[in-house]
Amino acid sequence: MQSMFPFFSGFDWGHVAAYFILSLLVAYALEQTVAPKRFKLWVLLICFFYGLSDEIHQHFVPGRTPEWTDLANDVLGAFLALLIYPGCRACFKKEKAGQEP
Repeated sequence: MQSMFPFFSGFDWGHVAAYFILSLLVAYALEQTVAPKRFKLWVLLICFFYGLSDEIHQHFVPGRTPEWTDLANDVLGAFLALLIYPGCRACFKKEKAGQEP
């Protein structure tokens, strides 16, 4: 089946979505522990190295092959999540403020 968008060859929504969620979770976990100036860099690095370790792992699994495009999709998903993370964080803080102790 020919792709509707041939310039998206190697694009995988599954990788983008999985690392989008991973990035949000890592960001939430690191938010209070990492200096704000390096916060996003640390989140991207963690997601990158996790994706890299997954691709290395695939090298040793029969029937699987590591792909650089998968790693690129992983980093893209993590990056996109970091773009919206400040808005998500603001929504979470509003929810907590409305709760009674």
